[in-house]
Amino acid sequence: MMGRHYPAGALLVALLALTQGCAEDDHEARIRALIQQGAAHAEAQQLTDLMALTADGFLAEPGALDRKQTAGALWVAFRRYGDFRVLYPRAAVTLAGDGQRATARVHFLVARRAQALPDLEQLTDDPAGWIRELDRSADLYTLDLELGLRRGDWEVRGARLRPFAGLGG
Repeated sequence: MMGRHYPAGALLVALLALTQGCAEDDHEARIRALIQQGAAHAEAQQLTDLMALTADGFLAEPGALDRKQTAGALWVAFRRYGDFRVLYPRAAVTLAGDGQRATARVHFLVARRAQALPDLEQLTDDPAGWIRELDRSADLYTLDLELGLRRGDWEVRGARLRPFAGLGG
């Protein structure tokens, strides 16, 4: 089981949504596409691509990590986990009234590629079911993202990582 004693490893997904915007008109779908793209970059251990897409003033919590510190923590996490995958159900996205800001909450886990896990494909759009299924076999985390629209692309301005504390938490 992935332990909660690997905070640096879990931090690697603090950059799940650090990718360029896509061409879709629907902001929620664009943000979810960012999260999907970011997970792919994390799994491929493309640290440079992730860090190049952070917003000016990006800050990761816990620890108030700036870009350089976040890059260092991610590098250590990539080495610790080796070949891994990032698993998550659909993120909850909330758009601000001004259309320039949004938040996203992602419940996820990082698992070594060889780790046996239940089949989760049918639960992608059912976060509660996804969490119930995995809670028996893995440690889950919650990532809260603060996003901003800049030059037509969504970017992550802040990320807060913590152990999963329930769907309301």
